Amino acid sequence: MSNPVVLIGGGTAVNSFLKANLDVPIVVVHGNPFQEWNSAASYYLTHPSEYPRFVAADTSAFSKSLPNVTYEYEAAVEVDHQSKTATLQSGKKVTYRALVVGTGMNLPIISAKAGTSLEARVAEVNEWGAALTSPSKTIVINGAGSIGLEVAADVRLANPSAKILVLSRSGNVLTSFAYPPSTIASVLKELKRLNIEIVKATVCQDSLAPSSTPKTIKVVGGNNIEADVFLPAYQQGCNTSFFNSSFLDDTFIKTNSNLQSVNAKEVFAIGVNTLGIGFAAMELAPQSAHCAANVKKFLAGQPLKPYVVAKQGAMGLKPAMLKLGYGKGGWMKIDNMPQPVQCCSFLCGWPCCPCFALCGGLTCCGTPCAPAQGQSAMDGFMGMFGVAGIDAFPGNSNMSGFGSVAPEGQGGMVR
Repeated sequence: MSNPVVLIGGGTAVNSFLKANLDVPIVVVHGNPFQEWNSAASYYLTHPSEYPRFVAADTSAFSKSLPNVTYEYEAAVEVDHQSKTATLQSGKKVTYRALVVGTGMNLPIISAKAGTSLEARVAEVNEWGAALTSPSKTIVINGAGSIGLEVAADVRLANPSAKILVLSRSGNVLTSFAYPPSTIASVLKELKRLNIEIVKATVCQDSLAPSSTPKTIKVVGGNNIEADVFLPAYQQGCNTSFFNSSFLDDTFIKTNSNLQSVNAKEVFAIGVNTLGIGFAAMELAPQSAHCAANVKKFLAGQPLKPYVVAKQGAMGLKPAMLKLGYGKGGWMKIDNMPQPVQCCSFLCGWPCCPCFALCGGLTCCGTPCAPAQGQSAMDGFMGMFGVAGIDAFPGNSNMSGFGSVAPEGQGGMVR
């Protein structure tokens, strides 16, 4: 018998969908028996002993306990659109009337691969932590966007003696978002302070795989680069390898404005669709809610409604802040926050901003007559929210359980 809804994915996309409380049986195919706070990846990959703070290792702590929802903690490996069946890693098959895909972006090493056990992921984090913090190494980061720069900076703070190269196809940084020249100039100044070198280079296809051991990196039209550690740090498409390739456009599920596959009307996509909205993090929750409403209409045979991108201004187009390393020696620029925080973060601290006194001297809004950037902004942010916001933001993302330990028999302990 078919399940009315099968939902493949995890995190904000899944939990926001479930908040709609559809009164039908739902099977959630969660790719791993744990949940990571990936925003902290650059930190826990360079501080592997602290990884337990950023992982929910108890499935009961991060899964939604609802009477109509069951979970499968393994990867989907294939979807048969004719029989409307998803095959899981174990060989188990689940059938559906409506399939929802919210699997996020492919970030090898930065994020755990679907199907990875907790023990294997802990071993992977420890392996890369040792490699990235080993002194006097040449560490090459591929990608000069916000992810790559954040990783490079955390590597520098944890490994002062390493030679760190960041590869950029254009030779520039942060080209994915429309940052003003003043911001780019500030970032380049900080990269110079951190002794991180930007190298214009396009890596050959057969050299793209990450390696925690020495490797020769082939470069298109240029000299090879010798690296002791090589880590790609950019989004490599969507986690949709289990999907029919003819239904995809460069790994994104081809969808209409209803978040519905143009090839299979019973398939819906959250985040991994072809709406082309750019930075999708701020859109996941509203997309999930809208998708849930449309799935309900679909099951009832009612007309669907098109999704309209939320009017969030610049907030929805790029990350809320830029970060270059957590802790002492780190740097942050806060310039893309929602109101009323947006107002505060440009008023340079006390006396320009009365919150400086009211909030006990926290400096995330800047210091007296100085902009909301630098070590002071990082200190203020971490004082209020913790590394990567772990002390505050998971709840806003409908996620929970971070720091929980897996019970005996569930897949091992992480402490």
